[in-house]
Amino acid sequence: MRVLAVHEARAVETPPAVAAAGTARAARALGLAAVVLVGVNLRPAITSVAALLGEVSTQFALDPLAASVLVTLPVIALGASAPLGPWLARRLGVAWALTATMIALAAALSLRVTGAAPLLVGTVVAGAAIMAASTLVPQYLKSLSAGGLWVGISTMSFGAGAAAGAGLTAPLYAWFGADARLAIGAWAALAAAAALAMAAAARGSGRSDGGAA
Repeated sequence: MRVLAVHEARAVETPPAVAAAGTARAARALGLAAVVLVGVNLRPAITSVAALLGEVSTQFALDPLAASVLVTLPVIALGASAPLGPWLARRLGVAWALTATMIALAAALSLRVTGAAPLLVGTVVAGAAIMAASTLVPQYLKSLSAGGLWVGISTMSFGAGAAAGAGLTAPLYAWFGADARLAIGAWAALAAAAALAMAAAARGSGRSDGGAA
């Protein structure tokens, strides 16, 4: 009778355990996909402007000094905002912090299309969001127990994003009827997609180290 009771208990307990394991695997897969999408977003904000610097300068009526400042601002923002990522992680958790950086990036890229001054301000905010996300990605991968393959894929996503920003912005410029504002602003959609993916991953992983701490 005791053996039968044990088997019955296992029969009752096993399906929830299997379901929980499946949910955990799905949450991890979503997290890995989301963080790769984040990685793709960490360069186009910079390389897209570089690809159309002349057209951007003309359309936003930037003088040579302002154009030089525009190119320099991301470097300054990247250097000055390194502590932002850990600060956000302590307050929001890693996944939600990454979500916040992608929301900020999408907002900054949208802001840049509205005028010359917003272009400069948005570039600073974008640079800060990129740097914060860059510091959080390795920590998030570690929380998912990601192996060397996924670390490599994440690293490659940075380069893929840089290449996309450099190589696709000119075709976007032509597609949008020679509108540099829309060509550089279109990358906000990619950042918004990363924000949605990270938010879904954060909700799926709960208040664990991988989701919120």
